[in-house]
Amino acid sequence: SITGGTGKTIDLSSNVVEATYSVWLFDVPITAGISIPFWKDVRISLSGGLALGYGNYSNSFKSATLNSSASFSGWAFPVVFIISGEYFITNSSSLITSISYYKGSSTIIKSGSDYAKIDFTGYRWNIGISFFFDM
Repeated sequence: SITGGTGKTIDLSSNVVEATYSVWLFDVPITAGISIPFWKDVRISLSGGLALGYGNYSNSFKSATLNSSASFSGWAFPVVFIISGEYFITNSSSLITSISYYKGSSTIIKSGSDYAKIDFTGYRWNIGISFFFDM
């Protein structure tokens, strides 16, 4: 997932501070759980485990008296819980949707004189199509 933004605020000396930031996250969940079939074509799954996550966070602050920027990269193992539903279109394909909740962050990362954590905590919603192949 990629997020970022820009904005303005006022620091303690009433200077306008321009701020920009960006966050880039990548994770691979490793979970175990149960899959419950409903009717002939529907399956609901519940699972939990850990995710292997890597992230990059960068920010910059500029004002009349301040010009600071930093970039942080790090790994984490957030806890993850997933609930998913699957509808089989054919014997070899299905529609899938899932809601995941992640909880965890990296250790404190130092970049120059700045410190930050990369936080993976939050909800994720996925939707897609799966194809199955016989071997």
